[in-house]
Amino acid sequence: MSEFIQLARQQCARVAPMWPLAESIAVNPCWFFTDQPVERVSAIWKYVSDIDLVMERAFYRQQLQQGQLDDMLLPTDAIKQLSEPQRLPRWFNVTDIVDQLQARQRKMLWKDEVVLQISQFCGLHTEFPERFVDEAQPDNGLYLGWLTVVREDKGIATLMGERQLPHYFDRLPDDISELYQVLSDDWLQHYSEDALNYYLFSLLIDVLGWSSALRYRDWDPAAPHNNIEPVLSLLGIRLAWDYVLWQWAKDTSSDLFNRLSQRFAQQAARCQRDCERVEQSQKILWQCQRAYEREQLQGYRLASKTAPDVEQRPTVQAAFCIDVRSEPLRRALDTQSGIKSLGVAGFFGLPIGFKSQQGKRPQLPGLLNPQIWVEEKDVELPGATITAIGELLDTPTSSLNAVEVLGLAKGIGLFTAHDEVESTDTPKAQLDVDVAAVKSELVDALAGTLTSLGIKQFGECFVWVGHSSHHENNPQRAAMNCGACGGQSGAINARLMCQLLNQADIRTALAERGIKIPEDTQFYAGLHETVTDRILPLSDEFPEHVAHAFEQASATVREHKQYPQTRSGLNRLADLFKKTRDWAEVRPEWGLADNFMMVLAPRARSATVDLQGRAFLHDYDAQHDPDASILAALISAPGVVAHWINWQYFTSVTAPARLGSGNKLLHNRVAQNVGVFEGNSGDLRMGLSLQSVWDGEQWRHRPCRLQVIIDASETQIKQALEASPSFKPLVQNRWLFLYQLDDEGQLTEVTL
Repeated sequence: MSEFIQLARQQCARVAPMWPLAESIAVNPCWFFTDQPVERVSAIWKYVSDIDLVMERAFYRQQLQQGQLDDMLLPTDAIKQLSEPQRLPRWFNVTDIVDQLQARQRKMLWKDEVVLQISQFCGLHTEFPERFVDEAQPDNGLYLGWLTVVREDKGIATLMGERQLPHYFDRLPDDISELYQVLSDDWLQHYSEDALNYYLFSLLIDVLGWSSALRYRDWDPAAPHNNIEPVLSLLGIRLAWDYVLWQWAKDTSSDLFNRLSQRFAQQAARCQRDCERVEQSQKILWQCQRAYEREQLQGYRLASKTAPDVEQRPTVQAAFCIDVRSEPLRRALDTQSGIKSLGVAGFFGLPIGFKSQQGKRPQLPGLLNPQIWVEEKDVELPGATITAIGELLDTPTSSLNAVEVLGLAKGIGLFTAHDEVESTDTPKAQLDVDVAAVKSELVDALAGTLTSLGIKQFGECFVWVGHSSHHENNPQRAAMNCGACGGQSGAINARLMCQLLNQADIRTALAERGIKIPEDTQFYAGLHETVTDRILPLSDEFPEHVAHAFEQASATVREHKQYPQTRSGLNRLADLFKKTRDWAEVRPEWGLADNFMMVLAPRARSATVDLQGRAFLHDYDAQHDPDASILAALISAPGVVAHWINWQYFTSVTAPARLGSGNKLLHNRVAQNVGVFEGNSGDLRMGLSLQSVWDGEQWRHRPCRLQVIIDASETQIKQALEASPSFKPLVQNRWLFLYQLDDEGQLTEVTL
């Protein structure tokens, strides 16, 4: 048993976490497979679940015919290979095989019923965990709770037309460890380790949404492989269903059981060869994918490095999040005299969480834990009440519920208050943090951020610009916010940066570290509202000339940017402003759709290039980083976050039915906002809705792996990779591509 449960644990550890809706951040669903080549992982997922991690042949045929592939990377018979019909082998679980062997006319398929029953139970367990507490066996609670429920649910037997079915649940052991023992000693003892690995992972993918949600429980970025007990219990539940059907088939039909056991044994015997066949078949697809990405990259040419002029002190500096939606705004700002933009991860390096009346929330990437907690001083608005209203508005029947509960007049008044809070994220009071107690940690964070930006001179006005997406009735709203801030608005981080850097004692401590901020430099906070592309002032006495420059840049962006279904001929800002308040709006913005590149270089290398809102831009000056320590930190943190974002969009396009969340119109929140159902059945959905990547006619996100471009020497890049154990495998195994940017603007691919 110990060997079998160890295999089960290993497969559970392969499941990536899915953050709850209120903290939703992008995740690569294959994150714990990145130690293997992407082509191999793609074959595994296709074989065990029919999930595509690369586009279908028809997509590449079309791109090749339209000249969108770099055909120098393709075999001469690419069109022929792409046109050949494919019938690939698949792994099938017991439920799948029984469905294939039985003619279940007018009856629900076993696979559908199993997924529905498990999913509905997980929702119940998550919503009311206190009903399933087993203090004597805390790790057994999920499994035992399911067993209790399924034994009492007589409707399953009626629905499936199998009256004797409940007896098989009665015979299951009450303890999850005993269940794994029984399965190991009885049913699964004759199968190879390879077959068991494919089988166990296939079962997890049957309920991948819930597996990912449970993987998040007690998530500890410092020890991510240790938090698998809830997933192990879920896998036990899914195994138990297959075992029940196995025993049921054995007792009720010798013909059915003989064919079932024969098919299962045959696929187990050839599983490794079958998966290799899938990998070989997909070889042409990955060649086309690389050619597609190369063709995309050729459309952009970064500037050559020029001899540095004597740098004039800028009048205004504005530090934006590296989020791709900032790139058009930065380009518009950089054309204005005296203004210089910078790019940095949107949490601005602050290791903080935020405490409010609604509880605690992280304000940093999901890979990190908050080290310092801040809260609001002198909150004037009834935040808890307003948040409750906001949640009420987000329910499927929001307007009717709000009016019924509040009354029309009060409802209108509170809607306005809710909107005012949303427009600035929080009231403008001071943030409360015990600076004296954590001064060293704060100064370390501030120094790290300012050093990474390579600032040579501070301007008179320095604005930290967070970002947030404000719109109504969208369960996945957090996914449009700042991923670097844990799926929250970046307003808290921007305001705290200003509050700290305007303090004399903080500046003195920074000066002792060689970072000298002029006395006349004043820091301000702003918020980039990404639906309308406005920059909202968050600081008191915000300079009028800076606000005017921001508005001018915003107007330029709105004039040229393509927004979802914005009607021509109308006032663009008014139209977009209306969209933010439209409860029926399914495409408030395109978010980070079409993200493609990450550029780590001085802004001068990209300032004159129209990157079309496709690039993550982080300022980096290799001359100030002789040991490559700054570069190592950048690729290990912002680099990995950008990769997660890129792969969430990528897989939401390659496999929208499984790794996307389906039709947003049908989303229903589930169990304390753990996720969404599409409708009221099936597995918990993950990834992005179809409306976030598809406009009804074409993909708004072109499926490309991230192309990381670094202005540094090859030696520095290699040093940084050796110091980045999370990022290096992404390059080695082709989950992304890495380039060195030379002085002439040419790119040289870095391979390992």
